[in-house]
Amino acid sequence: MKVRLTALTPLHIGGREGALNPLEFVLFEGRCYIVSEGKLAAALQQTGKIDLFYNWFTGRSKPALRDFLRDQALLNRSFLDQVSAYSALAPPRIDGPLRPFVRDAFNRPFLPGSGIKGAMRTAFLYKLLKGLTAERRKDLLDDFVRDRLEEYRRDPRGQRGFRRFQDRFKQWFAQRLDADFFQKFTLREGQRRFDPGTDFFRCLRVTDSTLVEPGRARIEEIKIYSARSQESPKRWSMYAECLPEKSTVEFEISLDEGILAEFAKRNPKTWFGLEFAALVEMLRSPLGVWAEMGRDLWAREEQFFSRELRLSDVLPRNTNRPQVHVGWGAGLLGTSVDMLLPDTLLQDLRNTLFTERGPAPAPKSRRLAIQGNNKLTPLGWATVEWT
Repeated sequence: MKVRLTALTPLHIGGREGALNPLEFVLFEGRCYIVSEGKLAAALQQTGKIDLFYNWFTGRSKPALRDFLRDQALLNRSFLDQVSAYSALAPPRIDGPLRPFVRDAFNRPFLPGSGIKGAMRTAFLYKLLKGLTAERRKDLLDDFVRDRLEEYRRDPRGQRGFRRFQDRFKQWFAQRLDADFFQKFTLREGQRRFDPGTDFFRCLRVTDSTLVEPGRARIEEIKIYSARSQESPKRWSMYAECLPEKSTVEFEISLDEGILAEFAKRNPKTWFGLEFAALVEMLRSPLGVWAEMGRDLWAREEQFFSRELRLSDVLPRNTNRPQVHVGWGAGLLGTSVDMLLPDTLLQDLRNTLFTERGPAPAPKSRRLAIQGNNKLTPLGWATVEWT
C-alpha cells in the first residue's frame, strides 16, 4: 500500500556523516555549496594550488574554505559548481555547523524507511500504553520509570555524573521499555528472553521514500526558545538542511501475513492483557496509530507555545488529513512515550538523566526555524494519506 507524505513544516532527517564544518561547505550568493572532497582536490591539482591549500589548511585552527577560495580568486559560481556535490538555498549567513539531509549515492534526498518505521514504532508503543487503565499504566510505565531513576541514582557512576554512563543508561532504559512491549512473544520453544526475532513489529515493512531532486532542499536557521529563561531565543543558531513545506514523497507499507499468522497462532493474548487481534487491527491501520500520537503531541505543543513561550500561530493550520511528526526537531515528547508521564515524574526524568532544570516544565525548550519576515515554525510536521 502506498502512502503520500506532505511536509507541513521544514523536515530534516540527518545522515550518518554528522554535522558539516566550514571546510566542507561554502556559502555564496544565496546558496550553500556542499563540497566534494575528490572534486576539490582534482580542481586544486589542476590549478596548481593543492600544495598552497595544504599549507593554508594546516596553519589554521578553524579553517573556512570560503576564505581560501576568496583569497585565491576562486570564489565564484563556476568554480563552486565544479567542486560541489550539490547546492541548496541558504540564509544570508551560516555561522555554525550544518546538519545535512540524508541522501542517496547520487545526492538525492529521501526519507529512510527505517526512520519512518521508527516514528511509527514509537506511536504504537504510545497507543498501547495510552490504552491501558490508569492503574495498569502506572504499574507498567510510571513505576518502571521511577524504579529506573532510583537505580541510576544508587549507582556510583550516576552519583558522579559520568556522561558516558548516563548516555548508556538512557539508551538501555528506552530499549528495555520497548522490548517489554514488542518482544515478549512466543514463536518457538526454548527461545531466549527479549529475542529480536519475537518482535511483532517485524510484521510491518516500510520502504524508503521516493527520491527528491538534489536542489529541492534548503538550509534553515534554527533557534532554541526556552520557557522561563532570561535568554530566549539563544543567541547562537543551528543550521539544518530541510525539505521545505509542501514537499511530497511516497513510500510503501506492507504486512508479512505469514509472520503475522504465526504470532497470532502462538500468542492469542499479550502479557499485558491485550488480545492479539487488537494488535493486528493496529498493524492494519498504521497511519491512524501514528496520527493519534500526532494529535496528542500537536495539542501539547500548542499549549506550550501559548502558555510558556507566549507565541501564537506557530503550528501550521489544522487539515483534514492525518498529521504526524517525523525526523529531527520533535524533542523528548515526540520521540518517546513521555507525554503519558505525570508532569512531576517527567521533570524528575529530565533533571536526572538530561539537564537539571528544577521545577521548569519538561522539556522546557523547542527548536524553531526562522523563515521570511521572522516567521517561526517547528520542524517535522507532515500529513500522511493512502494513495
